[in-house]
Amino acid sequence: MTLAHSRHKVLNDVFSELLAQYTLDEHFKAPMAEMMKEMLCGGGKVEQCIKALDGQIADIDKKEDALDNKYVFEGFPKDRYEAMRTKLRNERARYEVERDELRKLCSNTLEDVEKAIDTLCKTHTYWKLDDLPTKKRIQEMAFPKGISINPDNREVLTLEVNPFLLKHSVIQWIVKVQKKRGIGGGGVFFFL
Repeated sequence: MTLAHSRHKVLNDVFSELLAQYTLDEHFKAPMAEMMKEMLCGGGKVEQCIKALDGQIADIDKKEDALDNKYVFEGFPKDRYEAMRTKLRNERARYEVERDELRKLCSNTLEDVEKAIDTLCKTHTYWKLDDLPTKKRIQEMAFPKGISINPDNREVLTLEVNPFLLKHSVIQWIVKVQKKRGIGGGGVFFFL
């Protein structure tokens, strides 16, 4: 084994140990998924926007029904009826597009959360088994601003840790402390 190969193995082992600290435990999957959904979907704000848009669409439908009744039963002028009807339909179409985009965004986000959770649970395994491009993507995902490892003392330096990995690391630390002290882990996610 050459010196260069030996250093690469040391660095690989150091990074593997580091990733082990951030690999998501199976029993944290559901709470972490909820935290990610909360952060990415705006904590229910997207659903509130969708409901508000549905309400605006329903209001437009009522206005359009009232306009139809005026035209049919009260002799409302045809040119004004058609202009107002076109305006209402355009407004409705605009709200529908906005609502559908929000639904799609949230739906895609939920799918991405599931994929991310799966990846977070297997990060350490992927690092051990996969090729160099996959390892590079894992490193960029875990440490977006890069990482430096001093091979002499195995000290790891990084400017930023992925916020989801960081939260999980904090959760693991809290649970470990609670177990040492004989305290249940029920309130861990309240603080994050």
